[in-house]
Amino acid sequence: MSDKDENFNERFLSEALPLISSYFSGAEVELGPQHVSADEEEDWGTEFGEFISLIKLRHALGCCSYLMTVTQEIEAGASHTTTLIRSRTSGVVRGRLDIPLYIAERASTRLLAKTYPIILLDESPNTPENQVAKQLMNEILQRFRRAPIPEATAEKRLSAEYSLLISRRLGQYPWAEVRGPSGGLRRTALEAKHRIAKRQTGNEPAYRRLVELVNRWLLEFEKAGPINNHDAVVKALLAFPSSLAFDDRIFEIWCLKELARAFESCGAVLIDGPTPLALNSVKPIYVFRHGERLVRIWFQKALNTEFAQWHYEGTKPLRGIPDITVENDGCLLLLDSKNRLADKGVRPEETYKMLGYFENFRPILIPPYGLVCFTSIDDFHRTLNAKGGGTLALMSAHPFDPQSCKLAEHLRNSVGDWLASI
Repeated sequence: MSDKDENFNERFLSEALPLISSYFSGAEVELGPQHVSADEEEDWGTEFGEFISLIKLRHALGCCSYLMTVTQEIEAGASHTTTLIRSRTSGVVRGRLDIPLYIAERASTRLLAKTYPIILLDESPNTPENQVAKQLMNEILQRFRRAPIPEATAEKRLSAEYSLLISRRLGQYPWAEVRGPSGGLRRTALEAKHRIAKRQTGNEPAYRRLVELVNRWLLEFEKAGPINNHDAVVKALLAFPSSLAFDDRIFEIWCLKELARAFESCGAVLIDGPTPLALNSVKPIYVFRHGERLVRIWFQKALNTEFAQWHYEGTKPLRGIPDITVENDGCLLLLDSKNRLADKGVRPEETYKMLGYFENFRPILIPPYGLVCFTSIDDFHRTLNAKGGGTLALMSAHPFDPQSCKLAEHLRNSVGDWLASI
């Protein structure tokens, strides 16, 4: 992959990362999208599920590479707790003689078998910070085992190597003697953070880096800091060559975020959202209030097939899933994102796909209004107008330079026109 290709992916991924991270917070929810029965869209659900699995796998690989270094630093000076144990011994005294008890016993009793009271020091590595490290290793290991990783790939080879390293490490000191925490990883990391702040670990630099890594793993951007966490996670996710489908999903989510910003710039007030993307089939990602109306922005939601005008032979309707659907009192705005470079010419294939939505769903698209977002280095922007009413705006985002990107301006103008028209 060239440096230019990396920059191409990096801009959209970095800016969309807070929204993408909602897939992690929605882990309890089934992440698979709604089923689509149209023949040409049969593989859409599989592709989107693969994207979610792949982005989680890349995230785990990036975190694990750092975890291996951190655990080595911890093992060089692992923290421990010390407990006093009172016991007895005969013959050679092992431990420290409990002198007060020994004098008291000698004065009051005569033991037939001579034994001595002793005090032993028991050191255990079962501290909150070591529990955090062990729990993080286990969680990463489980993600490797659950991920459907294609064979003969760099991800497969590296995840297998890391799995072996983690398994061996967990069977050695100190990790073999560390018990699991009673609470979750976030709660235990908070306890460890307090001990680090009080300098109770004896190895503060290594454990401080461990807590920072936990923030990366949990994708807590606000707590970890935008530079410290954002850049590290982006580089981890781009550590391997990405497929076109992976890049397309990133661009779709980035366009979703930019469209929400366009509504805010047009005076709409956010009242709910962003909803975790894992809930995209049951809830809108954003809900705005514009005047007296509610604007709902849906991601990857199928249009209502009751209004489909075209059917396959028999009864099966031709279905459609725009990347983004905006609802406002029954009026719809459709947006499709196409991670393809466009210039001053046109891209008929993507344009006609949106026009196909207009034709198939005429009853609910009155008037039809759609947006198609491409990428371009020369500010590609054109508008198509229908004779009987209807608008299709074609626009582009600069893939490398945010300063040169005029997509926000084009989106704001189009959203303003659509709001005014309804």
